[in-house]
This record gives sequence, structure tokens and C-alpha cells, in this order.
Amino acid sequence: MKLNRRRLRRLIKEEYARILLEGYPHGGYDSFSGHGGLGGMKSGMASGNVEACVQECMNAIPPMMKQICGMGMSHMVMNDIYHICEPICQKHGCNPDDIHEMVMSRLG
Repeated sequence: MKLNRRRLRRLIKEEYARILLEGYPHGGYDSFSGHGGLGGMKSGMASGNVEACVQECMNAIPPMMKQICGMGMSHMVMNDIYHICEPICQKHGCNPDDIHEMVMSRLG
């Protein structure tokens, strides 16, 4: 199988999203959650917060923006999506940069 640049980027984004969902601390999102000293429970709670945050962000994005992303023009609405997700991330205690990456990878 030939691996082109687009496929490689997609694989990296998918693996990065998978690692974040498994609760490995990266980018500091778990430091905002207030579960600093809970050891094994920290990753489970952070992963639940991350998934809830991603789902709420996905629901908050207008259908037209999702359609634009589906057409391969996500660069046109990337900043708008970030600003939609930022207050949701603050509410859940997640890092907006990580959540934005995950949302953008799900949108395509």
C-alpha cells in the first residue's frame, strides 16, 4: 500500500486522538480538571471529560460548517470552530487546542 502525505497525516491524527481518549496526559488538559493526585482515576476521569467535551463541541458546530469541512475546505472555518469549542473546553476543564485537533480530525 502506498502511503501518501494525506494518508500519513490522517493516521497521525487518528493515533493522536486515540491516545488522548485513552487518558494519557498530553498538552496539560488533565491539569485543569482538578484531579492532580488521584493516580489511576485521573486518566479515566480526564478521558470522560475529553469525550464529553468533544461531543458537546461537535453538537455546537452548525451544520453548514460541518458541510464545509466535508467538502475539504475545513481551513476556511478552522478558527470559527476553535472559538465555538473554547468556552465548552473551559466548562469541562479541557485544553482547547487538544479538543480542537480532535474535533477537526473527526470532521475530516
